[in-house]
Amino acid sequence: MKIKIPFNADDVIRIHDDIIENAGGEFGVLNEGLIAFTIERINGVVIKDDMNLFEVASIILRDFVQGHPFVDGNKRIAFELVDILLRDNGYKLNIETDKIIAFLLSLAKREIELKEAEEWIKKVVKSK
Repeated sequence: MKIKIPFNADDVIRIHDDIIENAGGEFGVLNEGLIAFTIERINGVVIKDDMNLFEVASIILRDFVQGHPFVDGNKRIAFELVDILLRDNGYKLNIETDKIIAFLLSLAKREIELKEAEEWIKKVVKSK
């Protein structure tokens, strides 16, 4: 089954701006190329192997949290994109906010590898 990617690079910037407008923070893109590369990668343009949904979600988390393409709100946009991706593909996150924050902070500190992020996502989702 092909994974439905419900956003493109322009959508990501708009979603980020909505988050900043509603939750606070500083607007601005630091690395538009990273945003485009990540979206192309998860759409199979850059890497053509069969990635599963949770691998795609973990790539989004890692690239946006660690790559820091925005001035502010990188963890928030990463989480929002993964939430959108999972919902559009029949899953929803089932975890408390404090645990999400702790996970994202660990990922930002590079204490979590990509495969560990994928396994974490598998543990905290359920089918709709």
